Amino acid sequence: MTKAKKKSNPETSAEKQFFEIINWKRAQPTMRPGPNDWMKLYTSLLEHDGFCGMDDSSRMLIVALWLYAARCGQHIFPSDPAWLARKIPMLNNKPDLGPLLAAKDICGNPTPFISYYEPPKAEKAAGKTKKQKKKIVVLEEEKRKEEKRKEKTRKEKKREEKTKSLRISEEKNRERKERISGEPANTATAQQPEALEPEKSENPMNSEAGSAKAKQHHLPRPTRSVIRNNGPRHIGDIIGERIPDHWQDPDAESFGWEIVRALGYSDDHNNLKSRSEWGAFASWWSKIKKSAPAIVLDELRLKAVRKAVYLRTEGKSAENPSKVWFHIMDGELCKRGVTMTQPARASPSR
Repeated sequence: MTKAKKKSNPETSAEKQFFEIINWKRAQPTMRPGPNDWMKLYTSLLEHDGFCGMDDSSRMLIVALWLYAARCGQHIFPSDPAWLARKIPMLNNKPDLGPLLAAKDICGNPTPFISYYEPPKAEKAAGKTKKQKKKIVVLEEEKRKEEKRKEKTRKEKKREEKTKSLRISEEKNRERKERISGEPANTATAQQPEALEPEKSENPMNSEAGSAKAKQHHLPRPTRSVIRNNGPRHIGDIIGERIPDHWQDPDAESFGWEIVRALGYSDDHNNLKSRSEWGAFASWWSKIKKSAPAIVLDELRLKAVRKAVYLRTEGKSAENPSKVWFHIMDGELCKRGVTMTQPARASPSR
């Protein structure tokens, strides 16, 4: 009897025409597509059971395959040993892929380094690509419509908020004009005096007083100085109540500009920054003069100027020298037992 020849399955042979390196992309996450001059080789291979269980030729083979995959930029190759020996010159003989496919750990679990790869058919791949492209186009169109809908809703909401704010501001302006002029701006308020006429006619004794009171109610509110004093007042008294103390003190004014110059600010009196800092320094010195004894004032003034010059020359407070200066001077006041008190406001003369 002659042995029947085994027929080779064309599907099985087609599946084994190519192989791929397992976990190549996960092991080389930073490798760019295309040829590369480097690859990552992990020290965990020293304890890898599958790697340690192979012989030296199989270990050299998998390292050579990794190097070739990095150089050519792909990890799927034909499983023809002759082709591999021709493409990888460091292989002296035709490679045996069996140990790489049958690698196992110490428990017998398979841990292969390569696996057979079946390339997708051209027709199926083309069909899937068309379906995927169509689906992507539909999703992008729906996303674009949703964004337009959201943008339209956002604009309508913004327009409503703007209209509401304008309506509220118009109502406030109308109420303010009514309070100032004393005349109602709409018909609802214009009917109020007519409704009050019967009440005025019922009490003839108080008719004149009621009309005077109604007129007084709609008059604009008087200023603060008129409320405090009904009699004649001198203009100096009115100005003195509103001008700070350090504006009327030449010593405080000179001290303020002296500290401004010492800290390196502009000496121009029209400079807004220098003017603001001068006001803070002058006000501080005016309060110190009311709190500290006269013996300490000269020493404090000299110390204040020296500290300001020190801050400017040493550059200790480039961002906010005034804040640092006030902090230092608070410490000097504590050393001398001086506590700053808020100056009492001038009481209005009646």
